[in-house]
Amino acid sequence: MPTLAFGGAEDLLLGPAEVFQERMQVLADTVPNGNGRVLLFPGLGHVPHLERPDIIVPALVDYLMEGVE
Repeated sequence: MPTLAFGGAEDLLLGPAEVFQERMQVLADTVPNGNGRVLLFPGLGHVPHLERPDIIVPALVDYLMEGVE
């Protein structure tokens, strides 16, 4: 099943933003059959969907619409 791991590229929940970014990639890499994908939003933190819904929601809708005919 395709799986999207999304978040703010500047999330400091796990310490430096680079640590969060690396962990998100590890998460996506664990999805079987290469179906994991990471989508990080520059300049946003731990709750990007609340920080900038105008950017996040369209990106999520685009992801959900992939493959829909």
